[in-house]
Amino acid sequence: MQTDPTLIGDPIKAAQVIQLHRAGHMDSEVARRVGVTAAEVARIIDLCHSAALDVHVSATVVASVAPKTDRNGATRGLRWTPEMLSCLGRMPDARVAERFGLCDWTVSRKRRALGIPRWRRPGFQWTPAVVVELFALRAKEFTRKHRVPWGAVKAKRDELHVPHKRRQNYNRVAFTSAMIGLLGKRPDSRLARGFKTSASSIAQKRRALGIPSFRSSLSPWTREYLGLLGRIPDTQLARRMGIGFSSVAKRRYRLGIRPCVVPFKWTKPRVALLGTMPDATLAERLSLSLRQVVRRRPRLGVASFEYPNTRWTPERAALLGAMSDAEAANLLGVTQAAVRIHRNRSRIQRHKTPQAAIP
Repeated sequence: MQTDPTLIGDPIKAAQVIQLHRAGHMDSEVARRVGVTAAEVARIIDLCHSAALDVHVSATVVASVAPKTDRNGATRGLRWTPEMLSCLGRMPDARVAERFGLCDWTVSRKRRALGIPRWRRPGFQWTPAVVVELFALRAKEFTRKHRVPWGAVKAKRDELHVPHKRRQNYNRVAFTSAMIGLLGKRPDSRLARGFKTSASSIAQKRRALGIPSFRSSLSPWTREYLGLLGRIPDTQLARRMGIGFSSVAKRRYRLGIRPCVVPFKWTKPRVALLGTMPDATLAERLSLSLRQVVRRRPRLGVASFEYPNTRWTPERAALLGAMSDAEAANLLGVTQAAVRIHRNRSRIQRHKTPQAAIP
């Protein structure tokens, strides 16, 4: 479809803009070649894209201005100036393309044709002073100080056979008989702070001597509780033992015991409680999950519980707009936000205080 000249202006310049844009040139480069502003280039491109217009112009006029591109999108017939050639390989191809208004493929193709290797980020210089620091500092400290990737630091340490440097606060202690007597009677972390060592060294020494941990020595799993696994629900057993539900479920799963499933019967007295209190309160009262109560109530057609102050009767709604939101909230016993939300939903105008006449 031919474009209305009144919409775009000069059809020939519009065709040149579209052709250069399709060739992958930036708007600033298109504006410089055609002789228009960058804002005009953006306006022409947006207008043609939004209206799906195709600018009709002679092929000779377009070919004289817009460079030809191959099937890969690379620009053909482009004149490479000495400044453009000097940038190849000295910076990324994307930066060269952005600087001179070209596409990335054109720059990459020209660079490979001239045999110029692509630009690479300069590597880290391992000077003698830096190597000395590699032996003195820990790997994480060296990486954080010089901003070198962990892989490069590890490869250099392996190459130079740098020994592993432990943390300064790590201290190997000689365990005495008194220290060994405390193993398993207190948490490893507390003993580590007292002995000025790490908790892992305490745990390693304790496991080597076959001493159970402090937590396992206070295990609540007696023979009586183990016999109840699978006979009563996990929630009841966890409540009786004073531990979490997940701990009971994990212990039962490790022993290969199936869970005890007690079907809950919705009797008439229990059904009568639906909607009379919040679902969370009812679930806690019946020892059910909130999901079971929320699923059962809509099936029986019971509405959710509403607090008395939140029920908007016609008499209560008539006060909205007749007075300020603060006064209505104080009179109805609700928050000012609840009054404002219900007034906006009902599309009631806010009450305006009449101003006194100026004498």
